[in-house]
Amino acid sequence: MTALLYGPGAGIGIEGIKNVLHYLIRGGEAGLPIGQAANFLAGSVYVSVAAWAYGRRSDAAGLAVGLALGSLLTAVAMAAANYFFLFPLYIAVLHYPIAREDILPLILTAIFPFNLVKGGLIGIVAFALYSRLHGWIRERRATEVSAERR
Repeated sequence: MTALLYGPGAGIGIEGIKNVLHYLIRGGEAGLPIGQAANFLAGSVYVSVAAWAYGRRSDAAGLAVGLALGSLLTAVAMAAANYFFLFPLYIAVLHYPIAREDILPLILTAIFPFNLVKGGLIGIVAFALYSRLHGWIRERRATEVSAERR
């Protein structure tokens, strides 16, 4: 909701704060914030795309398009990140027991579909929240715009 009010940068900032706090409280694999970095990337893609689309068309349809595009682009970004960075890092640092040739089939059959479904479910929840808060969001955005013009 922060990204809808204040734009993609605010949403990315919240993602950063969330993941830094998670790392400080829970730590990371082998002392590294690998999972938090992956979560930051996924969340940042999702909220920035959704906020961008909503900024172009500030209504339920704009949000629905943004959430759908956010889900798709997040799944694509995470498939690429898993293939090129995350799995190689897990293999090198944590000695994750997977052969390099098994990574792409795993991504295509499990990780990509999982991220699509997860993004869709998050979108349903976000849309339900928006439905309850859209009047307040529009009021806040109007207040922010009028304050900036003064």
